[in-house]
Amino acid sequence: ILLCLSVNISRAAHILEPIGTEIAATPPRGTFFLQGIYSYLRLNEEEKVEEHVFSPEVEFGMSERLQLTIEGEILIAELRNGRKQNDGIEELAFGLKYRFFDETKFLPDMAIVGELIAVSEFGDGHGGAVALILSKYIGRWFVFHVNVGYELQNVDEEDEE
Repeated sequence: ILLCLSVNISRAAHILEPIGTEIAATPPRGTFFLQGIYSYLRLNEEEKVEEHVFSPEVEFGMSERLQLTIEGEILIAELRNGRKQNDGIEELAFGLKYRFFDETKFLPDMAIVGELIAVSEFGDGHGGAVALILSKYIGRWFVFHVNVGYELQNVDEEDEE
Protein backbone atom coordinates (compact mmCIF):
# COMPACT_ATOMS: atom_id res chain seq x y z
CA ILE A 1 0.00 0.00 0.00
CA LEU A 2 1.50 3.36 -1.00
CA LEU A 3 -0.03 6.70 -0.07
CA CYS A 4 1.24 9.88 -1.70
CA LEU A 5 0.43 13.52 -1.02
CA SER A 6 2.32 16.30 -2.72
CA VAL A 7 1.87 19.86 -1.52
CA ASN A 8 3.05 22.94 -3.36
CA ILE A 9 3.05 25.70 -0.71
CA SER A 10 2.15 28.44 -3.19
CA ARG A 11 -0.82 26.54 -4.68
CA ALA A 12 -3.36 23.85 -3.83
CA ALA A 13 -2.37 20.29 -2.97
CA HIS A 14 -2.04 17.90 -5.86
CA ILE A 15 -0.32 14.72 -6.97
CA LEU A 16 2.45 15.75 -9.34
CA GLU A 17 4.62 12.82 -10.34
CA PRO A 18 4.52 9.03 -10.35
CA ILE A 19 5.95 7.53 -7.15
CA GLY A 20 9.62 6.72 -7.42
CA THR A 21 10.22 8.88 -10.48
CA GLU A 22 11.28 12.43 -11.16
CA ILE A 23 9.85 15.00 -13.58
CA ALA A 24 11.84 17.47 -15.67
CA ALA A 25 10.06 20.54 -14.24
CA THR A 26 11.69 22.67 -11.55
CA PRO A 27 9.91 24.91 -9.02
CA PRO A 28 10.00 28.66 -9.74
CA ARG A 29 12.83 30.62 -8.11
CA GLY A 30 12.30 31.00 -4.36
CA THR A 31 9.48 28.42 -4.22
CA PHE A 32 9.47 25.33 -2.01
CA PHE A 33 7.80 22.07 -2.98
CA LEU A 34 7.16 19.56 -0.20
CA GLN A 35 6.27 15.91 -0.69
CA GLY A 36 5.75 13.08 1.75
CA ILE A 37 5.23 9.44 0.88
CA TYR A 38 4.15 6.83 3.41
CA SER A 39 4.59 3.19 2.42
CA TYR A 40 3.55 0.01 4.16
CA LEU A 41 4.97 -3.38 3.21
CA ARG A 42 3.70 -6.70 4.54
CA LEU A 43 5.20 -10.09 3.65
CA ASN A 44 3.93 -13.46 4.83
CA GLU A 45 6.51 -16.05 3.91
CA GLU A 46 8.58 -17.97 6.44
CA GLU A 47 8.00 -15.14 8.87
CA LYS A 48 5.59 -12.22 8.96
CA VAL A 49 7.42 -8.98 8.10
CA GLU A 50 5.91 -5.50 8.23
CA GLU A 51 7.61 -2.20 7.36
CA HIS A 52 6.33 1.34 7.83
CA VAL A 53 8.40 3.93 5.93
CA PHE A 54 7.94 7.71 5.60
CA SER A 55 9.86 9.48 2.81
CA PRO A 56 9.89 13.30 3.03
CA GLU A 57 11.27 15.44 0.19
CA VAL A 58 11.92 19.17 -0.02
CA GLU A 59 12.60 20.84 -3.36
CA PHE A 60 13.68 24.48 -3.62
CA GLY A 61 13.82 26.54 -6.81
CA MET A 62 17.23 28.22 -6.77
CA SER A 63 16.65 29.76 -10.22
CA GLU A 64 14.13 29.23 -13.01
CA ARG A 65 16.04 26.12 -14.13
CA LEU A 66 17.95 24.92 -11.04
CA GLN A 67 16.51 23.00 -8.10
CA LEU A 68 18.02 21.89 -4.78
CA THR A 69 16.55 18.70 -3.29
CA ILE A 70 16.81 17.20 0.18
CA GLU A 71 15.14 13.84 0.68
CA GLY A 72 15.11 11.05 3.19
CA GLU A 73 13.72 7.67 4.06
CA ILE A 74 12.70 7.12 7.65
CA LEU A 75 11.93 3.59 8.77
CA ILE A 76 9.22 4.13 11.36
CA ALA A 77 9.13 0.45 12.30
CA GLU A 78 10.22 -2.92 10.99
CA LEU A 79 8.36 -5.76 12.65
CA ARG A 80 9.23 -9.43 12.33
CA ASN A 81 6.57 -11.75 13.76
CA GLY A 82 5.22 -8.81 15.78
CA ARG A 83 8.58 -7.85 17.34
CA LYS A 84 10.20 -4.52 16.52
CA GLN A 85 13.55 -4.97 14.76
CA ASN A 86 14.68 -1.61 13.36
CA ASP A 87 13.79 2.06 13.11
CA GLY A 88 15.62 5.22 12.14
CA ILE A 89 16.92 7.10 9.11
CA GLU A 90 17.55 4.66 6.27
CA GLU A 91 18.65 7.25 3.73
CA LEU A 92 19.46 10.97 3.49
CA ALA A 93 20.28 12.50 0.10
CA PHE A 94 21.07 15.92 -1.38
CA GLY A 95 20.63 16.66 -5.06
CA LEU A 96 20.68 19.27 -7.81
CA LYS A 97 18.46 19.21 -10.89
CA TYR A 98 19.06 21.39 -13.93
CA ARG A 99 16.42 21.73 -16.65
CA PHE A 100 18.43 22.41 -19.78
CA PHE A 101 15.70 22.22 -22.45
CA ASP A 102 12.07 23.38 -22.46
CA GLU A 103 9.34 21.41 -24.19
CA THR A 104 8.55 22.29 -27.82
CA LYS A 105 5.86 20.97 -30.11
CA PHE A 106 7.86 17.80 -30.85
CA LEU A 107 10.54 17.61 -28.13
CA PRO A 108 10.14 17.03 -24.36
CA ASP A 109 11.37 19.00 -21.35
CA MET A 110 14.84 17.71 -20.50
CA ALA A 111 16.69 17.83 -17.20
CA ILE A 112 19.66 16.19 -15.55
CA VAL A 113 19.81 15.40 -11.85
CA GLY A 114 22.76 14.49 -9.65
CA GLU A 115 22.38 13.21 -6.11
CA LEU A 116 24.76 12.55 -3.23
CA ILE A 117 23.47 9.87 -0.88
CA ALA A 118 25.09 10.94 2.38
CA VAL A 119 23.55 8.20 4.54
CA SER A 120 22.11 4.85 3.53
CA GLU A 121 21.28 1.65 5.39
CA PHE A 122 21.17 3.33 8.84
CA GLY A 123 24.48 5.14 8.37
CA ASP A 124 26.43 2.10 7.13
CA GLY A 125 26.75 3.37 3.56
CA HIS A 126 26.78 6.21 1.08
CA GLY A 127 26.56 6.69 -2.68
CA GLY A 128 25.55 8.80 -5.61
CA ALA A 129 23.17 8.87 -8.56
CA VAL A 130 22.75 10.64 -11.87
CA ALA A 131 19.74 10.62 -14.21
CA LEU A 132 18.41 12.12 -17.42
CA ILE A 133 14.73 13.07 -17.23
CA LEU A 134 12.37 13.62 -20.16
CA SER A 135 8.78 14.92 -19.74
CA LYS A 136 6.35 15.50 -22.62
CA TYR A 137 2.69 16.54 -22.57
CA ILE A 138 0.61 14.35 -24.86
CA GLY A 139 -2.58 16.22 -25.51
CA ARG A 140 -4.00 18.32 -22.72
CA TRP A 141 -4.29 15.82 -19.86
CA PHE A 142 -1.45 13.31 -20.14
CA VAL A 143 2.26 13.67 -19.41
CA PHE A 144 4.81 11.06 -20.47
CA HIS A 145 7.91 10.79 -18.22
CA VAL A 146 11.12 8.86 -18.87
CA ASN A 147 13.86 8.52 -16.25
CA VAL A 148 17.18 6.97 -17.28
CA GLY A 149 19.87 6.88 -14.66
CA TYR A 150 22.52 5.12 -12.66
CA GLU A 151 22.81 4.78 -8.89
CA LEU A 152 25.72 3.41 -6.91
CA GLN A 153 25.58 2.70 -3.19
CA ASN A 154 28.40 1.48 -1.00
CA VAL A 155 27.16 -0.33 2.10
CA ASP A 156 29.55 -1.50 4.82
CA GLU A 157 28.19 -4.81 6.06
CA GLU A 158 29.56 -6.55 9.13
CA ASP A 159 30.00 -10.32 8.98
CA GLU A 160 27.26 -12.02 10.92
CA GLU A 161 27.98 -15.34 12.60
